[in-house]
Amino acid sequence: MRMNAMKFLPNFFVKGQLSKMFFLFPDPHFKKKKHKARIISPTLLSEYAYFLRPGGIVYTITDVRDLHEWMVQHLDEHPLFERIPQDEVDKDPVVPKRQENLKSPSLCAIPSQSHVPKPRR
Repeated sequence: MRMNAMKFLPNFFVKGQLSKMFFLFPDPHFKKKKHKARIISPTLLSEYAYFLRPGGIVYTITDVRDLHEWMVQHLDEHPLFERIPQDEVDKDPVVPKRQENLKSPSLCAIPSQSHVPKPRR
């Protein structure tokens, strides 16, 4: 689904409805003043955690190293998400598909770490 998540995500989903969220080659918004428009941000991550069911996973992939580092940093720092251990990521059948289904074989993709919402207390 393509839409402006900042505006319309709450109109489409209810709490705990999603099992997976994919952020595939999002706009990097290179200029510092545009970083607030990035699809991975502290505010939006809180919304994503709300819509993900327990055990749901956020998948990301990009071809921009700075954006990759931004997404991993913000997911790691967010109190509602935790990184999936690499051995579990390696077993996930979705992970190889992210790279396998690229339209352009010359595209150099950087898969970010997958993250899950932390269990709520």
